[in-house]
Amino acid sequence: MQNLKCQCCFKLLAKVGTFDVLEIKCPRCKTLNTFQSTPSALPERQERLIETGKIDDKHFCNSAIQS
Repeated sequence: MQNLKCQCCFKLLAKVGTFDVLEIKCPRCKTLNTFQSTPSALPERQERLIETGKIDDKHFCNSAIQS
């Protein structure tokens, strides 16, 4: 199991097992978070390898809501 937290406010969004790509909108700060699983977490299939294997850095914190 892997904990997925909001990249802006660090609220725990989900605890997940195996996944390819997930998009979760944070209920606290309304940031859309995109997560990609690591290649080691995926089944051993060549066509499913992901190059980055890291959490997507293309997130934007909603600074208007934060105080």
